[in-house]
Amino acid sequence: MPSQLIYLTEKPLRETGPKKADLRLSVDVGAMTELALVATVYEGTDVSLRVLTGLQLESDLGWLTLGTFSLLSANGADKQVWTGLLRYVRWEVVSSGTATFMIAGIARSCC
Repeated sequence: MPSQLIYLTEKPLRETGPKKADLRLSVDVGAMTELALVATVYEGTDVSLRVLTGLQLESDLGWLTLGTFSLLSANGADKQVWTGLLRYVRWEVVSSGTATFMIAGIARSCC
């Protein structure tokens, strides 16, 4: 089962409210079937993060929620494993307030 490291954020990011990663920062996971990611929060309270998946990089149209991490606060982390990937993935901060976070993990292909 081939796998590769995936960084949805290359380093901890600080956001001050709801925001989606720019389309140009989406990660191509087209050859993968499973995504195991860890979200780590360094600053913030009740931080809500989710991972979106889509087929194109032209607009936000057609992007779906792949999964949501548990609510996190500073020094907290949550690991999730998802299948049903489309071609690209990217992060979204859903909560208001300031959050510093990082999302990374492993993408795997089966068979």
